Formats: sequence, C-alpha cells, structure tokens
Amino acid sequence: MQPLSATDFTKLATFRSSPAISIYIPTHRSGVEVNELQDAQLFKSLLQETRKKLDEHGMKKGEIAPLVQAGADLLEDDDFWRNQQQSLGVFMGKDFFFAVKMPDKVNSEVFVGPHFHVIPLFPLLKPKPFFFLVLSKGNARFFRGNRFGIGEMEVKGLPNGIDDVIHFEEKGGQQTFRRGGNKGKAAFHGHGAGLADEDEYIALYLKEVDQTLMTEVLAAEKAPLLLAGAEGMITRYRQESRYPHVAAMSLPGNHEHENTSDLFEKVLPVLQPYFEEDTENALKNYYNHSATSLSSTDPFKVFAACFYGKVSDLFVDAGLHIRGVFNPETGQASFRENFGIATDCLVNQGAVQAYLANGNVHVLKKEKMPEGGKVAAFMRYA
Repeated sequence: MQPLSATDFTKLATFRSSPAISIYIPTHRSGVEVNELQDAQLFKSLLQETRKKLDEHGMKKGEIAPLVQAGADLLEDDDFWRNQQQSLGVFMGKDFFFAVKMPDKVNSEVFVGPHFHVIPLFPLLKPKPFFFLVLSKGNARFFRGNRFGIGEMEVKGLPNGIDDVIHFEEKGGQQTFRRGGNKGKAAFHGHGAGLADEDEYIALYLKEVDQTLMTEVLAAEKAPLLLAGAEGMITRYRQESRYPHVAAMSLPGNHEHENTSDLFEKVLPVLQPYFEEDTENALKNYYNHSATSLSSTDPFKVFAACFYGKVSDLFVDAGLHIRGVFNPETGQASFRENFGIATDCLVNQGAVQAYLANGNVHVLKKEKMPEGGKVAAFMRYA
C-alpha cells in the first residue's frame, strides 16, 4: 500500500461542492469477513444511508444517483474488497471520486457537507519510514517499510546465514571466507589453529551483514532499523553494527519463515512509539507553554488562529464535529446545532487551514486531548 500523497490529500482537502460525500468504514485484511465480503456489505449500507441523507435535505433521486454511482460501481469489484487494509475512506462529489485504503482503524461514518471530511486522513501524511532486519543463523532478511506496509529488499552480497560466511578449509588451522561481498570478491579471515567457537562465527556473520547493509543501503539513511531474532543475536548485532539508528525496541523470537504480512502485523505495535513520537513531542511542547498565550483550548480562538495561519500544532478529537461558519473578516465563528448539508465542520476546516499554512495536525482520541478541550492549539505567535 502506497502512502497518501500530499497532492492527492490537498485535492481532497480543498474540494468544494455541495454536497461532498465522505464515507469511512473499518475493513479487514483476512478472515471470514473477507471471504464473505462483509466490508462491501457495510459500505452498501452506508451508501444507502447517504442516499437517505441527501433525500432528507431536498435532493431529487435524479440528482442523487449520479453522485453515488461510482460508489455503487465499487460494490461490484470483489477483488477490491478482498484486498483491504484496516479502514477505507471513499469520497464522492460532482464529477469526483476517490478511495483510499488506511492502515488504522476508524469508525463507520457518513459525512455530507460542502467539503470532504479529511481529519482521519491526516495520520496518513506521515508514513514514518523504517528498516527491518530479521536475523537467524540460517538467514538474514532485510525490509524497507512504513506505517502502510513492508517490502523485502534484495540486497547485493547480503549473507544467507552463517554457512554463507563460514567455510571450513581445514580441521586444524582453519580459514573463513565471505562468498558474497562487493564485486564478488571473497574476504578471508584467518582464525589460526583450532576450531573457533560458534560465538565467533555468529559475530563474523553479523559483522558481514552490517557491513553489507552499510555499503549497499544504510550509509546515508537515518530511519530506525528494527531488529528481529533470538535475543542473543539481537544483542550481538547491536554490538557489531555501525549504523547509528538501530531501534531500542526489537521483535524477539524466531521469525525466519514468517510471511511479510504476518511480520508487518507484529512490527506495527512494536514501532507504535516511533509512529507517535511527533505527536508526543508536540503535546509536551503544548503543556510546557500551557500557561502562556501561545496555547489555547478555546474553540473560537483556535479556529481563528487556524484560518489566519498562526497555528504551529493543532490537536483535534478524531470523532468530533462542530458544525458552523467562520467569518474571516470579523474573525468570528458561529456554531449551529440545526444544520444542512451546506454547513461546514469547523474542526475539519480549521485543520485543513492549519495544514495549508504548514501547521501540524495531530488527530487524537478524546481522552488524550490537552486539558480536556474539544480542540487545542499551540501558536507560532500570540
């Protein structure tokens, strides 16, 4: 799965047409839900809910049908529904359709307004790249990945286990040689008389893995490298590695023969602190300035700051909608309980404006919102 590009996100965020339809559903990668196409059935139900909303707001059936036709067509694509991630976002408007698979679970939702509801998409804009190395005595597997998935890389010269590095030339005074390496040249390492113990072989093997990765891939990289394997091998690799960004966390155990999909499912929770570190740092900064005029949980002040490009970090509740209108001339926001499909969600539009002004948008669960606010912001200036 590819990350959502900034270009595609901006198209969604700036699209304006009444109505603009946003549908989110949780989906499944595998299991009976996939086999029985249950995700498609849920989408079908929400598509019907969308038609009902449009009808209730005065649209005629002849106007509704072309708006949702692309969504109806999607229901016929069984292959699409059998290849999902954790969630799906579908966006429909006049002469517009876009669908995006998402790596995080979201709640089912239909939103109809003058703009698409894009708040659940903000986490997709920071894919957070990493490397992943699965070590065992019999194999070394190297992956490049991000929050959306991992892919195994073919690295030239990467040793295929200890036997690819160690060769017994003689039983007494033995030599080891590296069969791979740069330009196919063997690197010989004399061990002197007597058999070397297994620890020496493992150290040599891991040193060759590190040398190859540094030469072929990692020399100019800064993304964290997550290690998987037996704890002793992980510890030894940390000692041997020259890569300065080996992750402090690891995935212990034997993962030599696991498929890529299963490995990715195990990697995600291990790297969750890395995925969330930008938000955690922003929260710390907010609280460090909570007694100053640079921080606020006042919705009126926050929305005005968003529209005027003053927000450095905006924190929004993932499940919150505040319908209303912001007047940029007066700097005033008015909230509306009785709304139509022509009324914006100010949380959504504030987040979009903050993003377009190079602010950072952090989507949080309600319990993590600063000071219990509905929205919160740290400003560049008061």
